[in-house]
Amino acid sequence: RDLDQAVTLLIEASADKQNARHQSQIQALQIDGNPHDWLATDFLHEDAPHDTKALDAKKPAAPAEPQDDLHRWAFAQDQSHLYFLFQPQAPPDPKTQDQFHYRINLINPKGRIVYAIVWVHTGDCIQQWNTQDGSYLRNVPIDQCHFARAQAFEAKVPKALLPALPHRYKTQAVVWHSFKNRLDTHSATPHRPLQKHNLALFIQYAQ
Repeated sequence: RDLDQAVTLLIEASADKQNARHQSQIQALQIDGNPHDWLATDFLHEDAPHDTKALDAKKPAAPAEPQDDLHRWAFAQDQSHLYFLFQPQAPPDPKTQDQFHYRINLINPKGRIVYAIVWVHTGDCIQQWNTQDGSYLRNVPIDQCHFARAQAFEAKVPKALLPALPHRYKTQAVVWHSFKNRLDTHSATPHRPLQKHNLALFIQYAQ
């Protein structure tokens, strides 16, 4: 019994320290299209370069360019908001009016997209998807959100706008250039505080 309590206290202390560090990192984020404030956080994911592929292997694909290749991305959350970063190897050149489609999908445990944070050449949006048949439902109003684009693409989204988001979900960054027949993806699970039932399970297996 004493051992159980000691292990629980140690793990809770470690989880509290990690959560405090994450909250401090989130508070330092600025949604301005500059990725540098994400580089010192625990949330960043690096994608391998030159790993784009054809959406449809049976069709010809346009030559891969730096803006078609995912470089890094990140996802973080606090009690009220979700935070996103998406950075290609090079940003699209606005002077050439390049088309692009970047997104971070929020995916339920059954592998269905629930919401997608989307940056395209025509603007920004949040899509909601039908988790039963995988069809598009609607665009979520984004007047309470903060989007930015420069060297990278960022967004800050109130959780209240995403009521269908399940407790457990994974995130996936996607370059979806159907007009070039080009695709690049990278998936991860979101950061979450260590819960009490996880502690009990850990102790049970430790014994």
